[in-house]
Amino acid sequence: MMSLISKNFRVALSFFLLSCSILHSAPPTPSIPSPTSSLQKEQSPPPNPADLSQSWWRYYNVSGEELQLRIQKSIEELHRLQNSLSPEESLEASPFIERIISVLQTLPQLQHPVELSTSDNKPFLNEYDLEEFVGLARELQETEQELRNTILQKNLNIEILQSGNKYLDTLVAAYLIEPKPSAKKLIHGLEIMSEKLTLIVDEFQVSYLQTLENRQKEEVVHLQKEINFARNHLTFPNYLVEQVQKELQQAQKNLKNATMVAFNAQLAYTKIHTQPLSSPTEKAHSSQKLIEASVQEALSQILLLNKEIENTILEINHLESQKSISLYREQITASELKVQKIGRSIADWQKNATLDMEQSLQRLSYPSEQDSSHQEGEREGYHTSLDLSQKTLLLIQKLENEMFISKFLIEQLDLLIKQKYPTFTDKIADQTTSFLIYIEEHAQWMRESFFKIGTTPITVRAILKVIIILFLGYALATFTQKFLHRLGRKHNLITESALYTFSRLAYFFILLLGLVIAISSIGIDFTAFAFVAGAFTFWIGFGLLSIIQNFVSGIIVLLDKNIRVGDYIVLESGEKGIILDVNVRTTILETLEGHKIFIPNSELIIKKFTNKKVSDQSHRISIPFKMSYQADRELVCKMVIETAVGIPYTLPVPPPQVWMTELNDTNIDLALVMWVDESSINKKTTSLESIYLWAIDDAFRKNKISL
Repeated sequence: MMSLISKNFRVALSFFLLSCSILHSAPPTPSIPSPTSSLQKEQSPPPNPADLSQSWWRYYNVSGEELQLRIQKSIEELHRLQNSLSPEESLEASPFIERIISVLQTLPQLQHPVELSTSDNKPFLNEYDLEEFVGLARELQETEQELRNTILQKNLNIEILQSGNKYLDTLVAAYLIEPKPSAKKLIHGLEIMSEKLTLIVDEFQVSYLQTLENRQKEEVVHLQKEINFARNHLTFPNYLVEQVQKELQQAQKNLKNATMVAFNAQLAYTKIHTQPLSSPTEKAHSSQKLIEASVQEALSQILLLNKEIENTILEINHLESQKSISLYREQITASELKVQKIGRSIADWQKNATLDMEQSLQRLSYPSEQDSSHQEGEREGYHTSLDLSQKTLLLIQKLENEMFISKFLIEQLDLLIKQKYPTFTDKIADQTTSFLIYIEEHAQWMRESFFKIGTTPITVRAILKVIIILFLGYALATFTQKFLHRLGRKHNLITESALYTFSRLAYFFILLLGLVIAISSIGIDFTAFAFVAGAFTFWIGFGLLSIIQNFVSGIIVLLDKNIRVGDYIVLESGEKGIILDVNVRTTILETLEGHKIFIPNSELIIKKFTNKKVSDQSHRISIPFKMSYQADRELVCKMVIETAVGIPYTLPVPPPQVWMTELNDTNIDLALVMWVDESSINKKTTSLESIYLWAIDDAFRKNKISL
C-alpha cells in the first residue's frame, strides 16, 4: 500500500510540474502516420491489459483529434474492464486505472506544450558603475544556484526513471509467465500500463530539465562574459564615492552592535549553563541564540569587508592613491583569510541549526503525555526553538550569498591591481589569457565532436590536450632519467646497474602516469575505457602477445637483478658480450668483436645463460695442449704449472694442475686447469686463453720440448 501511495505521489508531482507554466520544452514530435496506417490504427482496439502486445504504447503515437479519440476509447474500455471485475478485484485495480487515465489525459499537453522561452541575453551596456557591477555578480550567483538545483533535480529524476524501468522489467517478466488471460493477469497488465505511461511522463520531465539546464548554462556564460566586459568599462561618479563612504561607516556601526549582541548572548549562555536549576528548554534556547548572534556578527563582518573592498576599488580608480602595491596585496590576503575563517564556521552553525530544527519538529509531532498546561508550555518552547533555527538558517543563507560577493570583489580587486600595477609576469599572463579567450571564441570547430568513447565526445581540443600532456609526460620522464643518471654518477650513491634500474622504472612510471592524466583530462570514464580495453584483449593476445611478453620480461629483468648493465654474459647459443642496455622489448649485447646483438627480453627469462660478472670474478678455466710420447711428462707438468703460477691472473689456491684428457696415436692430450681472477681484464682487447697458450708455447720452446 505504501508503494502505491509513493508511486501516486510521484505521478501527482509529475502532473503538477507538467501543468505549470515552467514545463515548456517540446518532446520529440511523433511521426505522422500515413493515411493507410492511420486507418489501420483507428480500426485497432485499445491495448488490452489482459493481453498486452510488445509495443502496445505505440497505439497512442498519433496526434490531434485522433489521439483524443483513442484516449476516450481507452478510458471507456478501462471503465468497462473495471465494472467486469469482482468488488475485491475492482478495488485492487482502481489505483492503476486512475493513474492510467490521469496520464492519458496529460498526453495531448505533452505533444503540444508551450516552448521554453529562450534565454534573454540582454546586450552589454556602454558603461557600468560599481553598484551595477556588483549586481551582475549577484545575478550570476542566483543563476548558478538555479543551475545547481536544476542539475540536482534532473539527476534525481534520472534515478527515478532508471528505478522505474527496472521495476517495469520485473512486472513484464512476471506478466509473461502468466499462463492465460485472467483477472490476475489483467491487474498485472494495468500495473504495467500505469508504470509505462508514468515513465513516459518522467522522460518528458527529464527532457525539460535538460533543456532548462542548457539554457541556464548559456545564461551563466553570458553573465561571465558581461562581467569581464564590465570590468573594463567601469565608471566612478563622485556621488558614488560619498555613498560608499557612508555605507562603510554604517557597516562599522552595525558590526559594533552585532559584536555587543554576540557578547551578551555568550554571557547569557554561560550563566544559564552554569545554573543547575536551568531547564533543558532554556539551555537549548540560549545555545540557539548564541549561534544566531554569532552568524549575525559574521554577516556584519562580511558586509563591512565588502564595503572596504568597494572603497579600495574606488580609491584606486577615482583618486590619486599614494599607497604601494604591497599594502593592497596585504589587504587582499587579510580579506581572503577572514572569508576562509568564517567559511569554516558556517558548516558547524548550519549543522547545529538543522539538528535543532529537526528535534523541534520531532517533539512537536510526538508531544509528551503530561497535564495540558505543562504540555502547552513545552509546545510553545518547541515553536520558539523552531523559529530560532529557521531564522538562523536564513541568516546563514544570506551570509553565504554575501561571502560569494566577497570572493568576487577580492578577485576583481586583484585583477584591478594587476591592471594598475602590472609586472612583466602579469603582462605575459594577460597576453596568454587574451590569446586563449580569442581561441575559445573563434575556434568553434575545435569543440565539435568527431567521435565518442563511451559517452564522452572526443573533439580536436581534447585530442590536442592529450597530445600535449603525453609530450610533457615524455619530456619529464626523459629528464628524470637523465637527472638520476647524472646525480648518481656525481655522488656515487649507488652502483651503476642499480641506478640504471631505478631510473628506468621511474621513466616507465612517469610515462604511465602521463597516460592516465591525459585520458582522465578529457573526461573519459575509466570503467568504459576498461570495457573497451577488455574487448581488444582477444586481438592483443594474437597480434601483440610477443610485445607484451617482452615488455613484462624487461620489467622482470630489471627487478630480478640477475642481469645488470655492464655484466659479461655467455648465451646458450654461444654468443658472448657485455650488456649495454635493457629496453622495452630487447636487451642489447655488445660482443667482443664490437657487434651489437638484440636479444628479446623473454629469452633471458626462459633460456639459460652464464653471467661471469655476478658476485665473484674468480672461476676455473681449462687450457688444452698436446705433448708427444717421447717428452718427459713430469718435466712438462712441472714446467706448465710454473708457467701458470707466473701469470698474475692465476689464483694460488687451489693450485694449478695438469690433467690428462686423452691418449691418441701420435700424442697425449693434456689440459692446464686452474682458478683465475678476471676482474682486471678488458674482455674487448684481451683473451685469457691466448695469454696462457702463448706462455706455454714460450716455455716449450725455451726447454726445447716438442709438441
